Amino acid sequence: MVKNRFAACGNIFRVSSIFTWKGRIEEIPEYTALIKTVRKNYPKVEKYIREHHPYEVPEIICWNIERESKTYLDWIRKETKTQ
Repeated sequence: MVKNRFAACGNIFRVSSIFTWKGRIEEIPEYTALIKTVRKNYPKVEKYIREHHPYEVPEIICWNIERESKTYLDWIRKETKTQ
């Protein structure tokens, strides 16, 4: 996503997940990724995740930003502009 410039950056965290799937409680190690992009690129990010993620139902959540650092968001906007 960063290489294709529809995300400025991402953070990957190893987590322990507990969830119900197909009637069973699962407890497994997983990875969570925070992808930083602009709103207009959300469809590209979601499409990329769905095409590359091994799960039938990957967790894809979009948060609205209530407050932000102007310089950080300026950087995200700059890095996600298509050439």
